[in-house]
Amino acid sequence: MLVAFREAENALTNEGLIAQRLQFDQAALRDRTKAVRISRIQYTAGASDLLSVLQLQADQIATEVGVIKLRNAQLANRIDLHLALGGGFEAAPAVAAVSAAPTATGQAAAR
Repeated sequence: MLVAFREAENALTNEGLIAQRLQFDQAALRDRTKAVRISRIQYTAGASDLLSVLQLQADQIATEVGVIKLRNAQLANRIDLHLALGGGFEAAPAVAAVSAAPTATGQAAAR
């Protein structure tokens, strides 16, 4: 019982921390994307060299990879929380709706 409480508590704590970090990293990604756009404009105008544009693009890509990894960690944490709360991965039993919807042969017989 205590293990289940600890796992649920850890997953809930991690959820908050990951969400906070994800916000910061997404803001950083937006800033880096703007920086790349400005650098391209400067390069087109001849005020900057191609190397600086490429370095900014590399930083942007690295930040985007970090955001993707954080989203993956967030999803994995949610799965851990689901399992800690007693959830599973079994498929839900199919509900037969035979009586709710008349079949084509049943409609033909009624006529």
